[in-house]
Amino acid sequence: MKKFILTFLAFIVCSCASNTLDEIQSENTPPVQKITAKVAQQYDIFLVAGQSNTHYGYGYDKNIDTTDPDIFQMGRFYPSDKQIIVASEPLHHWTAAPTNIGFALTFAKNYKKYSIKEDRKVLLIPCGYGGTTIEQWSKGMLLYNDAVQRTLKALNENPGSIIKGILWHQGEFNVGYTNYTTNLDKFISDIRNDLGNPNLPVVLGGMVPFWTDQYDIRKIQQENIKNTPKRVQKTAYVDPTVPFVITKSNNYFDDIHYDANGQRELGIRYYNQYKTLE
Repeated sequence: MKKFILTFLAFIVCSCASNTLDEIQSENTPPVQKITAKVAQQYDIFLVAGQSNTHYGYGYDKNIDTTDPDIFQMGRFYPSDKQIIVASEPLHHWTAAPTNIGFALTFAKNYKKYSIKEDRKVLLIPCGYGGTTIEQWSKGMLLYNDAVQRTLKALNENPGSIIKGILWHQGEFNVGYTNYTTNLDKFISDIRNDLGNPNLPVVLGGMVPFWTDQYDIRKIQQENIKNTPKRVQKTAYVDPTVPFVITKSNNYFDDIHYDANGQRELGIRYYNQYKTLE
């Protein structure tokens, strides 16, 4: 009888211990984590191309030309080549200078404020190169290929991203060139097709008014650029004389280039013209 009682008590103790162990294990076991797939960032992409007036405005100001957490660029220089990084001045154009800025960051800030949809970011592809001719931007040339490859890389590696437009500023070097408009219009057609959108908005900026007004041949070139919307659909012209003439405190200093204040004003005008094409 004693043997039976001892066996019974042992059974009860073991059962209680087992139940207690189960409770301890249950309390200490972390809850099952819900695994969610990381959503790729989606960008509204703008290619910025042309010659030095895309980025050569002297007068960078760290208190004005600030970064924005929703605006990025594709880097060009080591160690960020072809990597998506924050868009900070100077943007990574081919011929960027540490004290100079362009119009694209101001444009992007206005685009973010007024046009971008929720949960999307802005991505700039800076490709400006100082002193370049329209021929150097022809299909198959280095600058053209670089611009297309970088833009397609951004699109392919970030599903859901969209190329929204091209911000273009070029023409000074080709003043007097009789085939300028033919080459410009072909560039627009070629790059639109290679980026997969024959109706891609293209916004073109006018040259510095003070510099342009010195010679009639320069005025003719300004008209060539200004009249692009009459020749090519879905393009717009940024007029540096409307609503007021963009000038500098000393127009003779580096007269071919806008200064930083002029570039910021251009950025606003680029955005206002882009809106007409959305």
